[in-house]
Amino acid sequence: MKRNGAKIGAVMSYILILLNTAYGLIVTPFILKQVGSSDYGVYKTVASMSASLAVLDLGFSGTVLRFVAKFNAENNRTKINEYLGMALIQTFVVSGVFALVGCGVYFAIDPAYSSEFSAEELHLTKQLYWILLANIGLTFFDNVLFGVIAGHNEFGFANGMKILLLLAKTAAIYLFLPLFRSVIVVVTAQAILTAIALLAYYLFIRCKLKIRFVFGKWDKALFKESFGYTMLLFTQSIVIQFNGNVDNMVIGAVKGTEMVTVYSFAIVIFNMYEQLSFSISGVMLPTVTNRIHDGATSRDLEDLVIRVGKIQFLLLGAILCGFVALGREFFAAWLGAGYEDCYLLALILMIPVTVPLIQNVCISILRARNLMGFRTLSLLYATAVNVVVTIVGTILYGYFAAAIGTALSTVIGSIISMNIYYKRKLGLNVFRMFFLTVRDAVPALLCATAATFAAKSWIYGNWAGRWMPFLLCGALFIAVYGVVAVIFNKAALKDLLRRNSV
Repeated sequence: MKRNGAKIGAVMSYILILLNTAYGLIVTPFILKQVGSSDYGVYKTVASMSASLAVLDLGFSGTVLRFVAKFNAENNRTKINEYLGMALIQTFVVSGVFALVGCGVYFAIDPAYSSEFSAEELHLTKQLYWILLANIGLTFFDNVLFGVIAGHNEFGFANGMKILLLLAKTAAIYLFLPLFRSVIVVVTAQAILTAIALLAYYLFIRCKLKIRFVFGKWDKALFKESFGYTMLLFTQSIVIQFNGNVDNMVIGAVKGTEMVTVYSFAIVIFNMYEQLSFSISGVMLPTVTNRIHDGATSRDLEDLVIRVGKIQFLLLGAILCGFVALGREFFAAWLGAGYEDCYLLALILMIPVTVPLIQNVCISILRARNLMGFRTLSLLYATAVNVVVTIVGTILYGYFAAAIGTALSTVIGSIISMNIYYKRKLGLNVFRMFFLTVRDAVPALLCATAATFAAKSWIYGNWAGRWMPFLLCGALFIAVYGVVAVIFNKAALKDLLRRNSV
């Protein structure tokens, strides 16, 4: 395994984040302008609906990543080949089930959305649904192959492919969307690129990693262990998909496509915020697996969580506080009138999720130790709360209730319950972790936020336009934050530069 695989993966992840951010800020409004708010609302509704069916992959990607990393740490190539044969067979079976369920859901589109969607919107919904369904089917196999590559710590290639595919998707949208002016262009481009990624991953596995898929041997003990792990990830996938997609589905069903469009832009910012954390923690499982295999203590793992969490919070804290100070102005410059509610919606989602995001290396520890059962249960009952609040609240109060339901589920399932579990099961001092993670960034955040609020009125009063005063305020925030952060984090920055891996 490459020693610097996690470091390269993290760097590539940040490049991918920058490109995804540019995509969200530039390409998404372009799509909206080309197709209109009605068709865009249909697109986001169908995307949420079809993505919910993606849970039927049973979490094979995470299972493959975990077991490949484990066998790779043990240098057991034979076991990897035999396990991947079993995993691929299971994926074919699951794909068949997915196709049957997907056909059944198709017949529920009319009764679910006919009251709020026009005939043209319903027709578009059905067209988009089949293309998105095909894309998700391909993604099942794509995820398995990605898990193989990630399990070998080859995040440089995996994330490099994601970067190339995103650039290709952007080019396709700018070339063909103005010609056809239909969101079908967007989903078709995505499906084609998923197929290309699938082929590229397979060739890399066969030619670079020299891995074969052995179908002749079926290890019953390994199947039982991996299938149990898969079921836990499957349940978690259901929970995560509901939390991520139930809002748009419910809003579309009871309030119409216009509200879905507004809410979806708040979700765009929220998703970007989450990805900032995953850029590091998402590549940590092989590293954590090796640490545990080498006999790391609870204190060693706690220090790892703190070290990675500090880097995450330096980024997340800056984004969150910058958004508090300038989020309203950002949406005004980005989307114009009619999207004022996006600011509060995004804040409601972003604030509570910050805590689990800076601790999410703990999830890699749970996965490496095969201790995902409690997290599954915790997220399950938290999601039940979210579903109830979203369905009942959205009918009465609109999309703010949907955001509150998602935030409440985060507090219950990912903050309170999981921190109790980290303390009792893993022996981690959660108060020490949180304090040391955020301590050095807080002075910089307070200074930068206060300076931005103090200067904002003067800057907006003396500079014309929407983007120029926003950019000036943003530059002020970054300058103050950067100077104070360096002063309070000299030791951490020197340590980061001195290390060869995360």
